[in-house]
Amino acid sequence: MCSSDLPEHKTETSELLSLAERLADELEVLRDENARLVKQLRTDALTGVASRAAWDEALRALDRRRGREVLSVVVVDVDELKTVNDEAGHAAGDALLRRCAQRLARSVRRGDLVARIGGDEFGVLLRAADEPQAATWCARLETGEAKHWSIGWASVPPADSLREAVAQADRRMYERKVARRVARQ
Repeated sequence: MCSSDLPEHKTETSELLSLAERLADELEVLRDENARLVKQLRTDALTGVASRAAWDEALRALDRRRGREVLSVVVVDVDELKTVNDEAGHAAGDALLRRCAQRLARSVRRGDLVARIGGDEFGVLLRAADEPQAATWCARLETGEAKHWSIGWASVPPADSLREAVAQADRRMYERKVARRVARQ
């Protein structure tokens, strides 16, 4: 008589198979939950565009593998968001941010990235776009509701690194924001 024919061995085997099936089911649930959490981390809950975490991750990944690819960075600040929040309420401010995010998302190509990188700031990575192309893209963007945005851009090259381009774009955006504020006074 073979040991596998013993009733207690069959019970152990059956229990082990049942345990393995339960563990496989639990692993699948954990994989699904992990995928949901990763998506949640990489997506801004209010606007539906990429989150700051996704933006930072994209910058690190592009910096690590970037060869001579031309890349432009755009920083967009929604002017007067605080005023909208104060005068019309936070729901109106949230709606403004969602409209801005949608406009930016509709304006980019496949492979580009739009992210909410701050309370009233968005970042855009334009792949295969040099500085004149980025300036043209920004000029097209600054029509309609977007005329209330302050936009800055920079490209790699001429910037030496993606981080340097982000800093240049941010400075350019801030200079434009100040100039617009002075012009309104």
